[in-house]
Order: sequence, then C-alpha cells, then structure tokens
Amino acid sequence: AMTAASSRAAAFSSIHPHTVEDDFRTPRYILDYVSRLRPITHDGACSVENSVAEPFDLWGDDRLPSGSHLWINPPWRTDDVVRFVERSHEVLMMSSCSRITFLLPNKLCETKWLDRVMPHFDYVCFLGGRVNFEGPHSVKGGATRWGTIIAEISRKVPAPIPILHYRQLRDLKSDFAARATDRRLPR
Repeated sequence: AMTAASSRAAAFSSIHPHTVEDDFRTPRYILDYVSRLRPITHDGACSVENSVAEPFDLWGDDRLPSGSHLWINPPWRTDDVVRFVERSHEVLMMSSCSRITFLLPNKLCETKWLDRVMPHFDYVCFLGGRVNFEGPHSVKGGATRWGTIIAEISRKVPAPIPILHYRQLRDLKSDFAARATDRRLPR
C-alpha cells in the first residue's frame, strides 16, 4: 500500500525526474546580477560543458589568484552543500581570492545548515520565487523544489550575523535578462 509520503514523493519525481543529476545550469540573469559589482572570474562547481568562467578545481587546488571571484552552484543535496561551503572557506583562507559566491537552496532551517553552512556567510540574498535552471536535465517549467539564496563569503572580517537581503526573481529577470539576450552560457 502506498503511504501519503510515498505518494507525495512519486508525484514530485514525476515533476522533477532528474533530481539526482548535478548539471543544472545557472540562468544568465542570475550570473549578471552577481557580477554587477565584481565579475565572476572562476567557476568552482562545473564541467567543461557548463562552466560560466575559468574552471577552478576546488578539490585539487588551494590557491586562487589575487582579487578573484569564485562562483559555485554546487549540487543541492545538503551533504554536498556542506562539503562545498567548508572547502571553499578553506580555499578562501589559503589564497588571495576576495570573494566566493554561491547559488543555493533555501534550507536555512536544517540543523546542518545552521551549524555548518550559515556561519561562513557574510551576505545572504533571498530570491523570492524558484529558479528554472537550464541544461540537459532541466524540465520546461520545472522550477526547483526549494526557494533560492545567493550567499557570499569574503575576506572581510565576518559579521556576527550575515547581511540579509531580498529580491524577487521576476525583478532580476526584468533587470538583467534584457541585457543578456545576445549572451548565452558556454555549451
């Protein structure tokens, strides 16, 4: 017999059949928003096919060039996010990189996030709405199941509480999509 929980899981899987996949590409308007103050110079969670900047091997290299801005849209499973954030913080402390920015699910009420992810962030921007990712595993009209945040760690002395900000995705799209009509992500 199917339980209510297994029924919900089956319904969700039919809407998001590629949940276990890792290649969900960030829409250009989000990258343009993040790059507005400092261009993204490196991508720490990419393959050759989906990099948005010069690829950086987060697991094999400890040093980023001075002043670089590392972008990371990691797999969104909680354990993966914890690994990427903790490793990124180590790299930031060992290099002259000035900023690391993440696109992450809004799982801020999970214990692992409160204990191991959030303490690293200097800035968190809550995006009102759900992102429709691009790439081979995206589903037309299939927005992510979670809300989304843009979070940042930098070489500045961290604030005791991160700066919180809120933007509607529809506003980002209207502000930045018009600028990006000619630009496509590298394939």
